[in-house]
Formats: sequence, structure tokens, C-alpha cells
Amino acid sequence: MAINFDDPLGVDFSCIDDIDPSLTLVDGREGLAQSVARSISTPRGGLFYDSNYGSDVRGRINRPVDDTITGRLVEAEAIKDERVADVAANVTFVEATGDLTISITLEDEAGPFDLVNTISPTGTITVALLNEST
Repeated sequence: MAINFDDPLGVDFSCIDDIDPSLTLVDGREGLAQSVARSISTPRGGLFYDSNYGSDVRGRINRPVDDTITGRLVEAEAIKDERVADVAANVTFVEATGDLTISITLEDEAGPFDLVNTISPTGTITVALLNEST
């Protein structure tokens, strides 16, 4: 897939838990989805140059979780990104696997789209960008 360096949502290195060793580039909504995933898996103040960045929801795994409060934390962190016009998050703890599933609808300048972040009991986070909402 070709990278669009003129994409209004920008271009960045692929990075969720850590920078991809191949230095793969992502653009558009994939980049935005990864950015949101990083912001909800980085401890508050984890960036020395931005003490207001981050809300590490991984710490909510394997302990009683208020899904509504966690969803609000995700929304509050995602809306800080200037590319996000609106956000709605639904958090579910999957008892059988121990996973925390975070379904997010983001709205950018082109409209809404959906993504799902799954956080495993080990703290690994995955991002699945879904089809655009209609």
C-alpha cells in the first residue's frame, strides 16, 4: 500500500507498543487509530514534553473495572488529538480471556469510523480499524 504524504491526517511510523523495527509508515486513519491506542496505553506524564498526555488503561486489567469510567477516560484522551472531532467509547471486560475490549467510534474531518483496541492480560494492545460508519 502506498503512503499518501499529503494525507490531511498525517504520516507517522507504525507504533502501538513500540516503533516497528522495520520503520513502516502509516497514514490517514490507520495512523490516527494507532495514535489513539498509544495515548490510552501511555501513563499520564509518560512523555517528558507533555505532562497532560496519556491515560494508561492497561492498569485496569485483572481488577474490578468500571466500564463507564474507563470509557470516559478513553474518550477524554482521544478528543485531545486535534484530528478528532468527536469520540464515543464502549469498554467491555471479557472474563473468559481476561481481555479488555475498547470499541471506539472516532469522527475526523471525513466523518465517523470505528476501531477496536484489545488489551490482553499481559498488557499487549492491538488495534483493528473497522469499516467506516455509515
